Amino acid sequence: NFPSLRGSATLKITVIGSGGCKPDPARGGPCLLVEAGGFKILVDIGLGALGGILRAGVEPAQIDAILLTHHHPDHCCELISFLFSANYAPPVRERPLLLLGGPGLVFFVEKLKIPFGHWLDAKNYQSSLVELPEGESEYLGALKISSGPARHIPSSVSFRIWEGEKSLAITGDTGPCPELARFAAKADLLVAEASLADNQSSEGHLTEAEAAGLAKEAGAKRLLLTHLTTTGKPFGDEARVIFGPATQAAFDGFIVEL
Repeated sequence: NFPSLRGSATLKITVIGSGGCKPDPARGGPCLLVEAGGFKILVDIGLGALGGILRAGVEPAQIDAILLTHHHPDHCCELISFLFSANYAPPVRERPLLLLGGPGLVFFVEKLKIPFGHWLDAKNYQSSLVELPEGESEYLGALKISSGPARHIPSSVSFRIWEGEKSLAITGDTGPCPELARFAAKADLLVAEASLADNQSSEGHLTEAEAAGLAKEAGAKRLLLTHLTTTGKPFGDEARVIFGPATQAAFDGFIVEL
């Protein structure tokens, strides 16, 4: 059984992959499984995601939507395998699939078909590609999915998923971004990347301290650090100094229920 933070759950978040672009035997590429409102959603689909969701007890054919924070390979490389297996790996997919992302999503997915051709085309199911620019929202049943700012590359967006009054905010990859704090305001959980050591700086990534400062400015209730690179030092200590004990460093298989 995966360890968890339990609540009166309407939102369940399973960390499928908590790592980054550096191969790590203990951490898969970025991927979250969000279960809410009767739907199963993947946020990013990095290396090892398909095996990870199977270990979490979910078949790829049960996934209703995939949200891409941006188009770097470590965040979306298993989309190719997902689309291929949807047609040919039993149980063959029949339920609709929503692919949601920021600017350039349609171009990106269509370009994947240059090397792979019709093998990625939906055969027995309906597939929808929706670009969701910053500040816009899409609904999946009663779930509201909003896109927000992220400072990384042109396709980058952050996401916020609402189930009634409860909400989850996800930064994706981003550098320091004051507008992101406003977007994530009062979130029940902020999942923030913290891929840099605290003695580093970048316009496109966050340190633990910067992620904690973002959570504090947003007034988030909990902070989950992800996109971590194994360094031999415990994760979360620097962030707890700033944000307090409601800080958790993610690991593959970790579950939060809100």
